[in-house]
Amino acid sequence: MARFAKIGIAPGAPFDPAALPPETRAALEAGVADGKAALADAEKHTTGSFNLVGTPEDRVAVQSVIAKIGLYPLAEYDGKVKETDWSKLPSFGPTGGAAAGNAEEIKWVDPNRFWDELPMVLEETPPQRGEETLYAQARALIAAAQKDPAIKTAIVDEATKAEADLVTPLFNFNTFGKRLPANWNTISNGAAFGTDYFTRTAVAKSNIFVNKPNETKYFYADGYIQQIGHDSGGLADATGGNQGHSVGIGPMVTWSGKVQKTPVSASLRWVNEFNVSNRPKGNAVELSVSATFQ
Repeated sequence: MARFAKIGIAPGAPFDPAALPPETRAALEAGVADGKAALADAEKHTTGSFNLVGTPEDRVAVQSVIAKIGLYPLAEYDGKVKETDWSKLPSFGPTGGAAAGNAEEIKWVDPNRFWDELPMVLEETPPQRGEETLYAQARALIAAAQKDPAIKTAIVDEATKAEADLVTPLFNFNTFGKRLPANWNTISNGAAFGTDYFTRTAVAKSNIFVNKPNETKYFYADGYIQQIGHDSGGLADATGGNQGHSVGIGPMVTWSGKVQKTPVSASLRWVNEFNVSNRPKGNAVELSVSATFQ
């Protein structure tokens, strides 16, 4: 708090940014600009979540803990803890995916085979109410492409463009949902997408599973921290002081309901830092629980 006090920020006290000296305001604006540039650069180069979820050493360290997390039929329950070595799960993809240290997302949908495999998907997945016409149009287009190579080439080309320009960017939280202040965004139709295929696809790529809005509310955020002043003290003075910054991104999940008759609300936030200078790097996890006793 001492550093914030230097620029007039204190608990319970009013703060007027306009009263700051021009050089301090310029430093703040420069820090915000640097943070936005770092986030924009990270968005361009982040094609999967592999490198965002800790280091290889972190993933080894958690194995003894996650080994106790598992699913099995109730008939196999015997009151004893069952452990699973999740590190031995098979890897998929031509390059071995994350197990081989490859940060690229496994391409489960190949645009070149999309139209060839879509008929099987349509047969196995009945249309929702109101989707019958859409199914009929897709089948008619596929039938036309089977007869005309030019049509087949055209729709494969469009599928390739859609994968690159529309689907791949969905790993960035700020490309879908509703934007909120302070770099947050959220969705309002989780598990109730209807014909909102865009948000459905985005959630399938980033979260996989979500609850309905009346059950759980999801928030996503990116953030930037810029140290304004230099460090002080013996070591800092000897090294000329250091100014640090950190760029991080991660989701927050909130839940509210009742435990017996007591209203309870909880929020869990996780932020991964991936661009850090002159400060410790790590993953921040914050759990907040509140209850109203009547």
